[in-house]
This record gives sequence, structure tokens and C-alpha cells, in this order.
Amino acid sequence: MSSDAFELLLRFLYAQELPENLASAQIAELAQVADKFQATGLYEHCLFQFRTGLLVSNVVERLMCARDSGMVALEESALAYFKLNTHEFQSEVYVCVCVSVCVCVCVYIYIRI
Repeated sequence: MSSDAFELLLRFLYAQELPENLASAQIAELAQVADKFQATGLYEHCLFQFRTGLLVSNVVERLMCARDSGMVALEESALAYFKLNTHEFQSEVYVCVCVSVCVCVCVYIYIRI
């Protein structure tokens, strides 16, 4: 656990607040910490922040962070968002192919799993 995650854990436990714009990796790490210490309120808050922050432009990054952190609930949320918003994603996939074939392949693999 990083010192930043520990500081955020304490901040939430004592003040019931967190910064609004946490990075995907921070949310995933904080969700792991919350799960480890059985801080249900913090875990639910992380899940909420993760879900409400999902966009077509960041779903792949968030999916990869969730996968890397081993947080199944976060990963499932990202996959569900991707599947529900396929119509929006289709127009952006062509741009994505031009920018990074690797990212598109990752999305394809995650959808198929």
C-alpha cells in the first residue's frame, strides 16, 4: 500500500471525504485497500467514483487499471460500460485504430473473455 493510499484511507475514515478527481490507478488501489481493511463505505465510494467517471475516452485505461489491480467489481463495471455504449464506441474505434492498434486489441480481448 502506498503512502498516498494510506493517507486517503485515513482521510475517508475520519472526514468521510476524498478528492473528486482521483486517477484510475488511485481509485483501484484505494478500492484494494478498502477491501483489505473491510472499509465498506470507502469501497462503495471507490466503486461509485470509478463507475461515474467512465467515459468512452477513458474506459480502456480504466479497464486495464482494474484488471491490473485484480478488482473484479471495477473490471466488470468497465466492461459493462463498454458493452452498453458500443454505439458510441464504434465511431471512436476507427480513430483508436489509427492511434494505437494495441489498445483496440486489448479492448477486443477483454470483450471476448
